[in-house]
Amino acid sequence: MVDGDANRVLLSAYRNSIVRYQKLLKTHLTEVERNYIKERLSAYQAAIDAMMGRPSTTAWESSYRAESRQRTVELR
Repeated sequence: MVDGDANRVLLSAYRNSIVRYQKLLKTHLTEVERNYIKERLSAYQAAIDAMMGRPSTTAWESSYRAESRQRTVELR
């Protein structure tokens, strides 16, 4: 497989995983499951961004960080 073909296959796999995890977020999940899925979404999006030469901070990361900060404030 040529390097460019390998990258296209990998990008497709990452995008498919993102779609699958986004669908899962619409279901009933525990907080632990939801956090895990958000982490995976961030990791896949960061990998895509790196392959495309884009900055790695994603909307999911920003949203997740904001939620984490909010929970930390609520716990104090």
